[in-house]
Amino acid sequence: MEEDLKYLKESPIIVRVKRRLTAAVEKASERQKYESAHNPELIKALKVVEHFLKVKKRVCYGGTAMNAILPPSKQFYNPELDLPDYDFFTPEMEEDIEDLVALLRKSGFTEIYHKVGIHEGTKKILVNFTPIADITYISKPIFNVLLKRSIVRKGVHHTDPEILRMMMYLELSRPKGQVARWEKVYERLKLINTVFPPRKSLGHTRKQTGRVNYAVLPADMKAAVFDYCIEKQRSIFTGNLDSFYKRVIEAKSNTPVFDIRDFKGPLGFITSDVRGDTKAIQELLGGSSIANVLLHPAKGEIVPTYVEISYNGLPAFLLLEETACHSYLSFPVVGGRSISICSLDTLITIYYSLAIFTGTARRYISNIESRINKLVELTERNRLYKNPNIPSFPISCHGYQKGFSTLLREKIGRIAKEKAGGIE
Repeated sequence: MEEDLKYLKESPIIVRVKRRLTAAVEKASERQKYESAHNPELIKALKVVEHFLKVKKRVCYGGTAMNAILPPSKQFYNPELDLPDYDFFTPEMEEDIEDLVALLRKSGFTEIYHKVGIHEGTKKILVNFTPIADITYISKPIFNVLLKRSIVRKGVHHTDPEILRMMMYLELSRPKGQVARWEKVYERLKLINTVFPPRKSLGHTRKQTGRVNYAVLPADMKAAVFDYCIEKQRSIFTGNLDSFYKRVIEAKSNTPVFDIRDFKGPLGFITSDVRGDTKAIQELLGGSSIANVLLHPAKGEIVPTYVEISYNGLPAFLLLEETACHSYLSFPVVGGRSISICSLDTLITIYYSLAIFTGTARRYISNIESRINKLVELTERNRLYKNPNIPSFPISCHGYQKGFSTLLREKIGRIAKEKAGGIE
C-alpha cells in the first residue's frame, strides 16, 4: 500500500495533473481578482474612502501606503488585478467611523457594516460585505508625529519609509506573531531598503552632537547589575551592539564572547516586570536617594511603558516593558554563562521607536541614527550569507504574546460589550 502511494506521488501522470490544477487555480484566481478590481460599486466605495482620507487628513499605512510612495516601476499592486482596501491610523476612531459610514450612505450604499477587528483598537468597514477600510486607533501625540512625517500622494497622507521600515522589522522581531506573513513582509522590506535607504537624520528630532554623558558605575555594582540581567534573562539593547554584532557576523571561528567589563554607557534592557526590576536596580545602586526614577507611560504599542534610572544625576539605566515575545540571541560571557541580547530586528525596532517618538533616546544611545543605519546594513548582509554565524530570522524570544485563540476570545468580548452598550 505504501509503495502504491509513493508511486502515485511520483508518477509523471500525477505530476502532470497537479501542474494543470495549479494552472487552473492561478487562472481562476486571476479572473476573480480582475472582476473585483473592475467592480464599479467597490471602486465607487473606495473613492468615498479616499475623499474621506483627504478631508480628515488620516495617515495610511501597510501595503497601500508602501505601494503609493514607491516609484511606478517598483509598485507591487497591479491596477488590473488589485483593488486593495485602505489601512489608516486615526486618533478619533468612533467619530471617523460615524463620518465615513454617513458619507457612504450619502453616496447611495445601503449594505454598510463596521465590525471589531481581531486586535484591540482596530475596526473594519465593509460595503456589500467586502472590506474597504481597516481603521487603527492611535493616540493623538503619536498620530501627530506620523502626520508631520507623512508623504502625500494625490492628496492622501501615507506613512514615511522610516515608519514603514520600523513596522516591518517589528513584525520580523516577533516569532510568536503572524509568521505566515514574514515572507511577504521581507519582500516588501527589501523594496523599501533598496528604494529608500535609512536616512542619516530622522527628521523632526534634534541631531545629536558629541557623546552621551552617562553614569559610570563602580565595577562591583556594574557586575551585580549584569548578574541580575543574566539571572532574569533580560534582553540587552544598549551599548556598542552594532560593533559587537559586526564582530559576530564576521567571525571566522568561535563566537566572540560578550565581555561585560568592556560595556560602556547606560544599560538598557527589555523586562516583563518594569516596576519590580526598577526597585531591584535601585537597591543594587544603594537606594532611591542615589538612584532617581522617571516612569513614562505607554503610548500604545509603538512606545511601551519605559523607565529611566539615573545614578548621581546621570543616565544609568533604561528599562522597556515588553509588549510581545521579542526575539533575542544568546552569547557567551566569562564564567560559562550566557547573556540575552536583542536580535538585530528587535534592536532596529526599539531604536526607531525611541528616536522618532520620544525625547529619551539620545540620553541613552549615542549617534542613534548612525547605529540604525549600521544595524540595517548588518542585518541584511547577514541574511545574504550562505552560512551565517547567527540566524537570519531568529525564532527564540522572551515575553508573552497573545495567540490567535486569545485574540479571538478578546474580540468576541469587545463585540459583546459594544452590543450591550447599544453600538451597532
